[in-house]
Amino acid sequence: MLQSSSAPVKPNVNGHNVHNPSEKRDQDYDEYRRALCDLTFNSKPIINSLTFLAQESRPAASSIVRAVDDHLRSVRRSSFF
Repeated sequence: MLQSSSAPVKPNVNGHNVHNPSEKRDQDYDEYRRALCDLTFNSKPIINSLTFLAQESRPAASSIVRAVDDHLRSVRRSSFF
């Protein structure tokens, strides 16, 4: 299938097509934020998975940091005590 736009298309980590860097950052943010939602208790396998995802997505470091920061801000304070 031919692309209708002349913008370069690059596959991201999951093979989805990305037309611009901003769209890629949004996808990386959304993917990591969804993965963080699975971490509802101290789970080494989930933490390892999140660590692996972050290591594989080093160019998206700012998006991952923003996802972690936003997630921490959204978690109820009582969840920590």
